[in-house]
Amino acid sequence: MFNPLKKLPSSLLKKNIEVITKLANGAHPQSLGAKKIRCLPNLYRIRMSHSYRMLIGFDEKKWISLGLYTRQHFTTLLNRRRR
Repeated sequence: MFNPLKKLPSSLLKKNIEVITKLANGAHPQSLGAKKIRCLPNLYRIRMSHSYRMLIGFDEKKWISLGLYTRQHFTTLLNRRRR
C-alpha cells in the first residue's frame, strides 16, 4: 500500500505534528501564522514549507487539520471547494 507520508521530509513531518498539537491544545490558527481563506468561511491555510500547505478547519468547537497538500494541489482543492 502507498503511504504518502513516507516521501515527506522529516522536518516537515515534525512541523506538521507541532501545528496539530497546538491546534488540539486550543490555539487559534492565526496565532500559528495561518491566513484566513476569504471565500471559504472557517477555513485557514498555513504554509508548512515552500512546497506544502496545511488546510485548517473548525469542527465541533475545535480546530483540526484537514490535510497537508502540495502547493499546486492546494490551489486545485480550493477551486473545487468554492463550487
